[in-house]
Amino acid sequence: MTTTTAQGTGGTQTLAVLGVSVRFPHSPYPQQLQLMATIIRSLQNGENGLVESPTGTGKTLCLLCATLAWCEAFALWRSKAALWLDLKDRAGSAAERAALLGDLNTLSMAAFGKPHNESLTVVPGVPRVLYSSRTHSQLSQVVSELKNTSYNVSSSVLGSREQMCINPSVKAAPSAAHAAICRTKVAKKTCEFHVASQKPSIVQGVEAKIMDIEDLVSYGQTQKACPYFLSKEILNKVDITFLPYNYLVDPHTRSQQLELKNSILIFDEGHNLESSCSDASSFDLVTQDLEQAIAEVEICTNIASSSNFDESLLKGLSVNDMGTLKRLISDFIAKIRAMELPKNNDNSLIKPAEFLITLFEELNVKRDTYVLVVKVIDVCLDVLASDLGKMRSRLCLGQFKNALTTTFRVDKGGSSVLDHYRVHIQAIKDIKQPTAAAGRLPVAVAVDSIKLSFWCFSSGVAMQALVGLGVRSVLLASGTLSPLHSFAHELAIPFPNQLENTHVINPSQIFVGVVPKGPSGATLSSSYSNRDNDSYVPDLGNAVVNFVRIVPDGVLVFFTAYKIMRDCIDAWKMPSKKAGAGQKTIWQRMAEHKTLFVEPRDKHEFTAAINEYERTIEQSSGKGAVFFAVCRGKASEGLDFSDRKARAVVICGIPYPASKEPKVILKRGILDHELRTKKAGMSGHDWYAQQAARAVNQAIGRVIRHKNDYGAVLLCDERFSKEHVQGQLPVWVRPNVKVMTQFGDAQSQLTHFFRNMTMNSDWPVSLSDWPCHLCPFN
Repeated sequence: MTTTTAQGTGGTQTLAVLGVSVRFPHSPYPQQLQLMATIIRSLQNGENGLVESPTGTGKTLCLLCATLAWCEAFALWRSKAALWLDLKDRAGSAAERAALLGDLNTLSMAAFGKPHNESLTVVPGVPRVLYSSRTHSQLSQVVSELKNTSYNVSSSVLGSREQMCINPSVKAAPSAAHAAICRTKVAKKTCEFHVASQKPSIVQGVEAKIMDIEDLVSYGQTQKACPYFLSKEILNKVDITFLPYNYLVDPHTRSQQLELKNSILIFDEGHNLESSCSDASSFDLVTQDLEQAIAEVEICTNIASSSNFDESLLKGLSVNDMGTLKRLISDFIAKIRAMELPKNNDNSLIKPAEFLITLFEELNVKRDTYVLVVKVIDVCLDVLASDLGKMRSRLCLGQFKNALTTTFRVDKGGSSVLDHYRVHIQAIKDIKQPTAAAGRLPVAVAVDSIKLSFWCFSSGVAMQALVGLGVRSVLLASGTLSPLHSFAHELAIPFPNQLENTHVINPSQIFVGVVPKGPSGATLSSSYSNRDNDSYVPDLGNAVVNFVRIVPDGVLVFFTAYKIMRDCIDAWKMPSKKAGAGQKTIWQRMAEHKTLFVEPRDKHEFTAAINEYERTIEQSSGKGAVFFAVCRGKASEGLDFSDRKARAVVICGIPYPASKEPKVILKRGILDHELRTKKAGMSGHDWYAQQAARAVNQAIGRVIRHKNDYGAVLLCDERFSKEHVQGQLPVWVRPNVKVMTQFGDAQSQLTHFFRNMTMNSDWPVSLSDWPCHLCPFN
């Protein structure tokens, strides 16, 4: 399949992968060759690829090198194919034709995996690469990887105005006003930064360098040119564009300037793509927010009626149109409030998608007229932005616009799309912040509201719409996608090329133990029937005490939910009923061995807690630390707990989604209905189990972060003993699973594992300890 054909300078290898010449920064692992072959096969056939490759296997580097190498191969074929057409037109000699056809066949094998034939169309250009990940911090890591390759490509990065604007007057305004103020300044040519962004010399400076978003903003500040518009200026000229993946799957944020026809879409760290697609195709409207939208229209009316108002902002509309919008929203609220909600557990009503479309049509808002309402809302948003003193940090008019555009975009899709939607209407208590009386602080007040939700239950709605724009290939990769078949089914686009990659580590570097019993013999299971068992929580705590005593440095302990984590910790802090006077609590015994941290929900508090946890680990004389966290929480993905930061991951239970949540109930019901009627797909039960498995796998992925890392995974729930549950673990984990019949077995084998790892003097503690000439990443 693959051979090394030459070695370049600086350790760069030139590899032949399925006929494509790939330049790779170092000698590849077998797993990297498999990964690049899967990517290239997908591109050659114009197909989609789905890849799970564990953290530390060089997934991002393989995606970049294989994709850019194939683009080079395609460009060479395209150039030679144009010569072939020219030769045919001018009736070249037989010798010329034979020589050129030989070259063309070789290049065609690289570009398409088959010899040249006349049916292959010479398209106008080389497919452009749109490389997406969930966050800009992840994209910055991708850009850093690209800079370490020998591929000299032009690139751009997309971000929001809030992230990229450098105009002080716009930045000082509430974030909700940024877009409207920017549009106004650009239209009137009063933004010096926008004007500078169109200068050829400044644009060329961006094209000449590979930049992440921080580099681009820094360049813009130096040149006094707008980074946001610089990125737009070069968008369709560059070889590769970096962008968060909601910029692709969400029609509200997808740039109309983004040319997707014949493009290659890469979703790196794509394990969240399923939920991102569903969220991008859904919305929630709360009556209190709609009432605030009415207040915003009233403010617009007052601004537009003032003597010094700039009439051009109305764009041909009038104050009367604002009055019509106000009545529309008011009538919409009245219709929602008039609904009789059942007296069930959550005071909720479920309707098919057509219900909402009919509701709008009764207000004379239809498929061919809703755009007029959207135009009035856009004008109102611009008018609000013209008077910053009346602006709020959040504009509810924008939410109503989003609801309209989503509803009628779905309506255009017909029954095949509408079937994936449900309307959920629920009475709720919302928080209202009233204006404070003179000399008093405002007091939060709970008010009765109704929430109308329009929920999409298939991520395939967004993905099919995206692929329908003429995309050549979708490449989706992550360290944790298992089970792959269910992930592919949810996205509802074909993935002929799939790979579950093994890890680059040696089996001796990982210990995976199922711990079904605690030290006192209690059954460890977070199941609903067992979690209130008097012996479960104390024995789980005693198991963790034993683990943190054995495991060096950092330990991550994951629970199934925040409430369960808090309940366990609170119980561990209480003296045991059986304990004698002065006996230490479970929490105190843990603290004797490690410094203890608990994952907070607040974003800023979380960052502070993680930073302190890592500082504690880094202290060479320290005893290490434990970070108690939650599956699907902030600590379970996106953070690098390499080496000493996580020598063990402890999983306390199986994190099934909340079974009584309306979304979960509806999702399971829709899948069961599809399975009964279409005889295809998966059952609601299977989906439910696989959501839990994916959350477990994401947490497990914290423990091994590179080729020389090592650590333990302790699965503290008896259900992990079952074969079908183990079958949903990542492919690199499954062969290493050992079920401990007694807790003492877990203790002794865990002790033996870490004694072997720490006593082996040849084993590097971290990547930085590996001799430079031996390190495979150098």
